[in-house]
Amino acid sequence: MKCSLAELHNLLPGYLAQTILRAIVLHRDRCSSKRRQFDNFQFNGSSKRPRLSVFCSAKQLYAMLVDDHNKKTLFYASTLQNSIREDPQCSTIEAAQKVGQAIVQACMELDISEISSYDRNGFARGERMQAFEVAIAEHGFLPR
Repeated sequence: MKCSLAELHNLLPGYLAQTILRAIVLHRDRCSSKRRQFDNFQFNGSSKRPRLSVFCSAKQLYAMLVDDHNKKTLFYASTLQNSIREDPQCSTIEAAQKVGQAIVQACMELDISEISSYDRNGFARGERMQAFEVAIAEHGFLPR
């Protein structure tokens, strides 16, 4: 018998349902932290081949080129910057494309020919993330 968490909460007594829900959340958190540790082990950027790290919140998109050997951020771009979010308001998808173009331009200025890894931080490929990826993939910076 499969049921949702809400149905489980209604079927069982309060303390038992809370205990089961806590166990489910704890398991989910442990699995996610293990995945993150494995990803951090794999992602290793240098000054000539940096790691591209992307964070996508509910409204904004942040991207940065990271040199893991020297523990420095080489370049940072987000949809909050005035150069990307100009006077005529653009949609979040257009702003994500502009962030991707800013990253590509920075790679050319810093003489970076390729990116060691693309770190999405576990975020799904939604519309904004896809628009960002297309802008970068056009110039061949995404590792495939």
